Amino acid sequence: MPDGFDIPLPFLNQPFHIYFYGIIIMLGVIAAALMARLEAKRRGLDPELVWDMLFWLVLAGIVGARIWHILTPPPSMVEQGITTMYYLTHPLDMLNIRAGGLGIPGAVIGGALAMWFYLRKKKMSFAIWVDVAAPGLALAQAIGRWGNYFNQELYGAPTNLPWKIYIDPLHRLPGFENYSYYHPLFLYESLWNLASMFFLLWLGRRFTERLKAGDIFLTYLIAYPIGRFCLDFLRLDASQLGGINANQTFVAIVAVVTVGLLIWRHRFAKVAAPSVPLVEEAVSPLADFSTSKEDKMAFLRRLIGEKKQQLPPMLKEQSYRIYFDFIRKKMDKATNDAVREDIVGKAMAGARDPFAIASAIANATVSAKTSGAWEKALFDRALQWVVTRYHLSKNVAVRIIEQCNTEYMHAQRMAMSGSDDAIRYFTEILEIDPEYDNAWLDKGNTLYLLKKYDDAMECYNMALKVNPDNKGAQEGKEKALRSHSAG
Repeated sequence: MPDGFDIPLPFLNQPFHIYFYGIIIMLGVIAAALMARLEAKRRGLDPELVWDMLFWLVLAGIVGARIWHILTPPPSMVEQGITTMYYLTHPLDMLNIRAGGLGIPGAVIGGALAMWFYLRKKKMSFAIWVDVAAPGLALAQAIGRWGNYFNQELYGAPTNLPWKIYIDPLHRLPGFENYSYYHPLFLYESLWNLASMFFLLWLGRRFTERLKAGDIFLTYLIAYPIGRFCLDFLRLDASQLGGINANQTFVAIVAVVTVGLLIWRHRFAKVAAPSVPLVEEAVSPLADFSTSKEDKMAFLRRLIGEKKQQLPPMLKEQSYRIYFDFIRKKMDKATNDAVREDIVGKAMAGARDPFAIASAIANATVSAKTSGAWEKALFDRALQWVVTRYHLSKNVAVRIIEQCNTEYMHAQRMAMSGSDDAIRYFTEILEIDPEYDNAWLDKGNTLYLLKKYDDAMECYNMALKVNPDNKGAQEGKEKALRSHSAG
């Protein structure tokens, strides 16, 4: 069976051999990146970050995989004198990955370390991003294992089962020269990894509220080792250290430790950290009052630019501010506590963004026509939900809510005195969210006080374009027309 094809290189007077193995590995990498990008987008994270870190992850993965092979060479290579000491005394051969020799455990470790360093530099959550990467990693392994098929390697014990594969004499291991058909171990592992991918995707969607950040990746660290541990019993050329199957022992330890860690963090750990859509690194610009206004606005522009994809289906074409108004109006019209409870429950189930849900529910509960005790109870419930779901401290969650509302209410107070600062603030808000009709209304009112009637009229028209039912904008428009005519 051909393991690749040649590309003529006239200037070298010899062809360059392209291995199918390398092509398949890269197809797996691309598939993993595409899946991670979709997962990131689903969770409300920046999907372009996947491409930004991909090069470093692949590079570190290759280095880690090669180091693992150097430390755990298989018996067939040891018999040829290619041992760990050989590699250490022949550094050029250490770099020659075209001659074969990559270990998946090392690739995972290398890639994870590279991701940790990259995200640490970017001040982002490693736990959240490894959850994003885990299903794609399983998919990459499922695809990559087919490279072993073309290399006629990673086969198991001899068999006569219907799905047996033929191994030509050149690739048979010593002692098995008279056997022609073997277990397709690469296929078994590929199918196991594919099943793991689907399981991880299902798990992340089915138990969103109960999973903590990092749980999906930890589950991968259980699923893959279980499959690898079982399949290594069929492996003929398993790496040995001191007479022990190195890879099988290592994955067994990883699986046991990970199971213990999962049990500990869900039964005994005090901090809840759901694996849900959250740009965790971006919470600090809003929560930290020392952050400049320019940084806050830049963060909000990026965050709100993704809102239309994160809101419930019925509100996908609207902004988070309209979502807030929607909830508040429903709360104001509610006739009893049971109806209000239902509204809050549906809002919690529908919204995905911490900034939107914190602002919308907290404000809606406080502005609801209820007794003081009910307002406080409902506010506390909504706040606790935000804290639990998005792994925020209560203090940070409250500050995010207060930050947004205080700034906007301050701008409204400035608007009443016809302040130019208010106009600048509303302009910034509208740059972030041009569909916020009340911001158009408040900006129009401010311009009206400054006797800039034409500009005020334009703002009122924009408010009505966004929301034809905005009575304030309609009244403002009529008032501006009268003043313009009188002037």
